[in-house]
Amino acid sequence: MVQALLKAWNFYIGKPILVVVTCYLLLVVLGLLDFNTGNQLSFSFLYLLPVLLITWVGGGISGAVASFVSVVIWQLASYLSGETYPTVWIPIWNSVSRLIFIFVGVLLLDKFHQNLQLERNFARTDFLTGTANRRAFFEIAGIEINRAVRYGHHISVIYIDLDELKSVNDSYGHRAGDALLRLVGRTISRSLRISDLVARVGGDEFCVLLPEAGEKAAKKAASRIFERLNLKMVEENYPTTFSFGVVSYINGYPKSVDEMIQEADTVMYEVKKSGKNNIRIEVC
Repeated sequence: MVQALLKAWNFYIGKPILVVVTCYLLLVVLGLLDFNTGNQLSFSFLYLLPVLLITWVGGGISGAVASFVSVVIWQLASYLSGETYPTVWIPIWNSVSRLIFIFVGVLLLDKFHQNLQLERNFARTDFLTGTANRRAFFEIAGIEINRAVRYGHHISVIYIDLDELKSVNDSYGHRAGDALLRLVGRTISRSLRISDLVARVGGDEFCVLLPEAGEKAAKKAASRIFERLNLKMVEENYPTTFSFGVVSYINGYPKSVDEMIQEADTVMYEVKKSGKNNIRIEVC
């Protein structure tokens, strides 16, 4: 029961337009309740809940707009219900104070949400290269493998190893080695489709996930990355080459992300043994 509710909530919260429309309808309902009850009952605190939910799915600007709309609805309900004040400044003061109260809640929630998203991104990003990290790769690759199995799509992976990183570190220092890794990560990222994913999975090892890519597409992608990386090494005067192990799954699929990486790693080591600086492709 709890899992079903969580699944329904995740589906609902993942539809921003549906959430926003629902929340605005809820604000109208609260306004009608205020109109029908007059000053006998107060629903002021309830206005905050839909506004905060709009902020969560739509951001601070959407929350600010919802804050203003909620105060307008509340003040309109109060006016139409016939509530009177000894001076015009009282309803103005009430409206402004409510607006400030709700808006502060919006600001705090928006800041919290931004920090939460930032922490999630940090947890999934390699601190040095800015690519995805091993954890993020395993999560996304697992999803893509399941999707490939379900719909019968092809999927490929490229395992990339830097052949001479140690010599760079020994000759120029670890700062130069770090700069090289950042350059490699940036070059790979700029060579991919939007749907592809590159991750740093080891000290000098990168994995590229190619969803819906068979042997031909994987070979084309690997060749493009390989050429651009080697060109960058020449331009920046790095004594570095690259060994590529590419595995394409056409009819069969890996049982896990671990198995997929291991197979690509094995193919890459075949390149290492045969002289490095090359691409080897295997079709499963």
